Formats: sequence, structure tokens, C-alpha cells
Amino acid sequence: MAEKLKKSTNNICKSLAENPDIPNNLGKAQIDMRKILDDIFAIKEDLTNGNFKKFEAILERFNASSFNIEDLRKQEMENLKKLKEINEDYSKEDNEYIKDVIIKHLIVNFNV
Repeated sequence: MAEKLKKSTNNICKSLAENPDIPNNLGKAQIDMRKILDDIFAIKEDLTNGNFKKFEAILERFNASSFNIEDLRKQEMENLKKLKEINEDYSKEDNEYIKDVIIKHLIVNFNV
């Protein structure tokens, strides 16, 4: 759990560095902080009462709603790589087309 939290924090820091939309990010951070505090108080209440029902529900909710940012980053990098390959292929095809047009133009002009 601690490792996931560390990775999540690192990913959030990377995201903030890439997209520093301060008002939007600050609002989201405040909402997230409130949710975390609510969860902590619910866990404390569980522990005080000697059960773990709320804690288990929080963990289930966390696991169900969480997604792996690393997987999303990997997918994004793969997509960018594919896009780069497609652009390179397009450039090659475009250059071939231009060469063909020039050659055909030269043949027509020299045959006249």
C-alpha cells in the first residue's frame, strides 16, 4: 500500500509538472484531501469500535476506482511511437509521390 501511495504521489507530481493548471489542480487537491480525511476518520471510528467494515469498504472503493497511471503513460508512449511511425511513413509516401510527379513531368516535357 505504501509503495502504491508513493507511486501515486510521484505520478501526481509528474502530471502537475506537465500541466500546471494551478486553480484546477488546487481545487482537486482540496477535494482529494477532504476525502482522505473523511476516510481516516472513518478508519479511526472503525478501530475504536473494534471492527474493520468501513476500512474494508474504503479499500474496495479505492481499488475499484483506482487506475494505474503508469499503464496509461505506457499506453500514451506507445501511441506516440505509433503516431511518429505513421508520420514517417506518410512523409516517405509523400516524397515518393513528389518524385513520381516530377519524373512524369520531366518525361512529358522531354518527349515534346
